[in-house]
Amino acid sequence: MLKERSNILLYLVLATIAGYSLGGAGQVLASTPLVVNAHPGIRIHDSSYKPPPDGWPSWLPWNGEGKNKGPSYRYGPALIRHGGNQLHFWACSQGDPDINIADYIRYKHSSNGGVSWGAENIALAPTPGSLDSWAVCDPSVIKIGGWYYMAYTGTKNSTAGGFTNHVFVARSTRPDSGYQKWNGSGWGGTPSPAVRYTGSADNWGFGEPSMVVKDGVIYFYFTVDEGTPRTRVATAPANNPNWPGALVHHGYAISERDWAEDQTDVKYLPQVGRFIGVGIANRFTSSSYLHVWESLDGLHFYPVDTVAANLQPTAHNAGLSGDASGHAEMGNREYVSYSYTGPGGDWGRWDAFLNRISIGGPPYAPLNIPVKNDITPILQLLLM
Repeated sequence: MLKERSNILLYLVLATIAGYSLGGAGQVLASTPLVVNAHPGIRIHDSSYKPPPDGWPSWLPWNGEGKNKGPSYRYGPALIRHGGNQLHFWACSQGDPDINIADYIRYKHSSNGGVSWGAENIALAPTPGSLDSWAVCDPSVIKIGGWYYMAYTGTKNSTAGGFTNHVFVARSTRPDSGYQKWNGSGWGGTPSPAVRYTGSADNWGFGEPSMVVKDGVIYFYFTVDEGTPRTRVATAPANNPNWPGALVHHGYAISERDWAEDQTDVKYLPQVGRFIGVGIANRFTSSSYLHVWESLDGLHFYPVDTVAANLQPTAHNAGLSGDASGHAEMGNREYVSYSYTGPGGDWGRWDAFLNRISIGGPPYAPLNIPVKNDITPILQLLLM
């Protein structure tokens, strides 16, 4: 007991010196939490647009706005900001019912912060006869060395729109195509889950991954949905080319989300030494909002802010931009993208939006925080 008391008091001293205080469940909470604001944004996917038919002459004008009547969506996006204001963009998108595919992951690129986009293509498709044969969705992408690693949700079970999900990983030397899937011992061939769901077939299971690389460690987040959606975290060494087989699980990073809150997309903020997570709560409703979380260790998160101004209502499944390691910047550099209900309110017809965001709150020099707190009372307790 005396040893435990001494450890707790020492923890308090260190936290006080660093400018932090204790929060729930023994977490260390930042004395100045992160604050996020969204700027006015732009629509980057029009669900009513129908592409020209195959063989349409390039010289003949085509206006497909308002012509699509079927499913069309780009949700759960992954965004990598690079080269200043360029954006890689991957998202879950409608599949091909004629061959029993529910979802593809599509890719496109912008050279001007999302104002305009280049050609779009299918970056990842289901593998016939495998555990991801019906749908691939919810991408998260990081780059280690010359490899883009894409974590994603996949399933072969079409029950109720896709129960019994697992988390998979694929990799490629280019962002838009050529991905080889983790097979349990290496890359290519029949995919094997990096995180396999073994629970009831009546649940969604595991999915909605998010990845960050920090100090040579991959932080691997994913949703556990067995009736109550929560966020779990695992880690693996980034220098191991077969790291999906070396994940070590650390339990729940977020054990209780807000009402109807979906996937947690996580980035690291090196300027302040904190992790930031975002998710959409009250999803699909007129009062949807961006829920902001933060963490000092990447393993335990707590809520710090909500954002609704300038975001579209009926939003769901957001992605936060960062660099190829999953590092975001303070200030006005980053973006958040998400889907929201499109024309007619039909299920599966969702537009996508992009807002530039501001991340502020703490000073940008976490290692030089002045000691403002009087620690004398705590030192006196240590000497008792």
